[in-house]
Amino acid sequence: MRRFAWTVAILAAVTPAGSAAQIQLSGKVIDETKVAVARAVVSLRSATLEPAGSPSWQATSDATGAFRVEVPAAGRYWLRAEREGFFLLDNYPVDVDTGLNDITVELQHQRELHESIDVSYSPASIDLEQVAVEESVGAGDVIAVPYPSTHSFENAMRIMPGGVTQDARGEIHFNGAAADQTYWTLDGFNITDPLTGRFRTDLSVEATRSLTLSSARYSAEYGKGAAGTLAIQTGMGDDRFRYSATNFVPGLESRKGLIIGDWRPRVNVSGPVAKGRAWFFNSLNAEYSQHVVNELPKGQDRRVSYGVSNLLRGQFNVTPSNVLHSGILLNTFQSPRTGLSTLDPLPTTLDMRSRQAFFHIKDQQYFANGGVLEFGYARNATFGREIPQGSDLYILTPIGRRGTYFADARRWSTRHQWLGNVLAPSFSFGGTHTIKSGVDLNTLGYRQAIDRTGYERWALDGTPRRRVLFAGNGRFRRNSTEAAWYLQDVWKLQPRLVVGLGLRQDWDRIVRDWTVSPRLSVNWSPPRWDDTKLSFGYAVVHDATHLRAFTRHLDQYTLTTVFDPLGGAAFGPAVTVFETEPRGLRAPRYVNWSAGIEQRLPGGFFARANYLRRRGRDGFVFANGVNSGITREGRTPADFGGAGFAAVYRMMNYRRDVYDAVEITVRKNFRKQYTWLGSYTRSRARSNAVLDIDIETLTTFTDNFGPVPWDAPHRLLSWSYFPLSEKWAFAYMLEWRSGFPFSVEDEEGRIIGAMNSRRFPDFLELNTHLERRFNLGGHRWAVRGGVNNLTDRLNPTLVNNNISAPNFLQYTGGTSRAFVTRIRWLGKKE
Repeated sequence: MRRFAWTVAILAAVTPAGSAAQIQLSGKVIDETKVAVARAVVSLRSATLEPAGSPSWQATSDATGAFRVEVPAAGRYWLRAEREGFFLLDNYPVDVDTGLNDITVELQHQRELHESIDVSYSPASIDLEQVAVEESVGAGDVIAVPYPSTHSFENAMRIMPGGVTQDARGEIHFNGAAADQTYWTLDGFNITDPLTGRFRTDLSVEATRSLTLSSARYSAEYGKGAAGTLAIQTGMGDDRFRYSATNFVPGLESRKGLIIGDWRPRVNVSGPVAKGRAWFFNSLNAEYSQHVVNELPKGQDRRVSYGVSNLLRGQFNVTPSNVLHSGILLNTFQSPRTGLSTLDPLPTTLDMRSRQAFFHIKDQQYFANGGVLEFGYARNATFGREIPQGSDLYILTPIGRRGTYFADARRWSTRHQWLGNVLAPSFSFGGTHTIKSGVDLNTLGYRQAIDRTGYERWALDGTPRRRVLFAGNGRFRRNSTEAAWYLQDVWKLQPRLVVGLGLRQDWDRIVRDWTVSPRLSVNWSPPRWDDTKLSFGYAVVHDATHLRAFTRHLDQYTLTTVFDPLGGAAFGPAVTVFETEPRGLRAPRYVNWSAGIEQRLPGGFFARANYLRRRGRDGFVFANGVNSGITREGRTPADFGGAGFAAVYRMMNYRRDVYDAVEITVRKNFRKQYTWLGSYTRSRARSNAVLDIDIETLTTFTDNFGPVPWDAPHRLLSWSYFPLSEKWAFAYMLEWRSGFPFSVEDEEGRIIGAMNSRRFPDFLELNTHLERRFNLGGHRWAVRGGVNNLTDRLNPTLVNNNISAPNFLQYTGGTSRAFVTRIRWLGKKE
């Protein structure tokens, strides 16, 4: 801290203070629904000078939308207001006199334009007061970029630059972390699964206003996720009724005959409830998907899934300074024959069903002195059902699976969240301080009813090598409570020097450990480098305590029998149990060091380079303590009906994680509403707890250290959407990355060699699409056609990793070259 104090003092000394101004222009930036827009950059330049030689004076709006610009003299000025995610307001005339000057600036949220309107998207800008490392994509990009399955919310996140990867199961990973190490918010509230901490929500991409990933040196307002916070902001109506529909006509595919393959119609409606005061937004997303496995016989080669998702949001401006937000999201989904593949025939699959109901309400109060008070409540309830095709044993062989899956499960989980935040009016003390503080309270509940049978591992000749049977009661409940408070100060010492100081504390009823998370960031724009920002940061982050890990001792246990090569019992039945004793445990702790540079380049290019170093310790891991021959509760194998212990897994703070990454991103807005982006990331992600052990883990191992399954040392991403003419546009997306690692196992399920010692082939995908917009029957339309995976690269998602199999290292899965179309109705022609 002494070194930091000297650094701040030196930077403050070498950074010149702003010159005295004669006239002040004050104002407020709002959006189309009169809500304050924070961090908008407002600049003025003289209307009497040529643009090339005209100096500019600028300021950034605070959380209330307020800004203050000082100019040297009265006269006419051209105002420019920009904020990423909004349309650019430029060359707006403002007359400044020697009296009181106060104006209101209205910015319109960026959206996909259906009319010929002369507006531009706001370009990426240098925001000196932004303390976090942010990756953000807007609504226009989410709809325009041709990522595969453009209905998929998870796939849409692939267009984000940096350390973003999607594993073979479709889960998204940020900055080398596990899927449950990201704190997901929907319109400001926690939307993660209350049981696992993962994102399990089906949401229409057309409902998205912006996706913003904050990582490394982010505000103390956010915690419970080593990878960062992914904030999803959804749409809202305005004073004009708007309609759109996508893929409302099903398409035919030729897959062992003509079928309806993927059909995902979406409908969006928004508009005023009371003009100028209340608005609504509704997004309906339906899904029908039919997947065909060519290698399986007819009648057993298809998997059909279907579901519906609906988001309804409302906003009511009670007064100009009091805004009420509310919303409800409902999901239902069914997927019979889940898991069907060349190695998993129909009897081994599961019928999966899920439901989710998410409700939230938030009240925001703005005060004349610049303060903001908000409080809100949210409830998230989920239900999951897994139904096997029968009650036979599940058989794992070197050439595939047989029998029926072993788990018949029902799971219920809920979260109630109460939050409150207060932003104090800015004040001066050794610079300008903007302080925000708040609390976050959560109650969580989980209930399950699971019946498991068992599974066997067979050798290639059909003889059993290992049998695992489940016993005990799989029905229980578990509840928890979480509490947190934070304090964040954005301290502007000089116009070119900003320091972010934060402190956060978290507590939960399970571990009962008050964790302390300090945050520090420094942003500096060197003198005469107006278009450059240098950043440095340090942050301590703690992971959430997920109920899934702390309920394993309440679940069933296993009895394992090992057979000799002739099929006779060589060992067992031996018992495997889990023990979770929270006393003495500490919350996982991660330390982030980061540095970055942002630069606005000639020609309208914006470049950024970031470095992130994260080290994690005290992570939860189950370690085998079988040598004791007795559990902590004093129970012996005889209490479980076994001849001995195969394993007694006890939760400990043994996990260590390592992540390093360097990311370079360049982007450019051109022709007002179009964007090009290119990004390269070099990273590594390692852990000494690669596999998370639970009662349903099918493999055994002795060394759990290696690269994590989603580790991708190299990732190159580029995409663009640009016009060819007034009616035609071309879009592409290119992604290349290293193949994910995997392990090799023998016929008994034991890992051979080092964990994740092999890798899939490199992933390469190039999608090219052409779109035409036109008017027909008094309505606006957009028709898109293109090719996904233009190079027809295999990009496998499955591999036979059994060293005893005749088709060892045979890669399957993935998608071949595909011709796709998209039809969109964009509403009535005005």
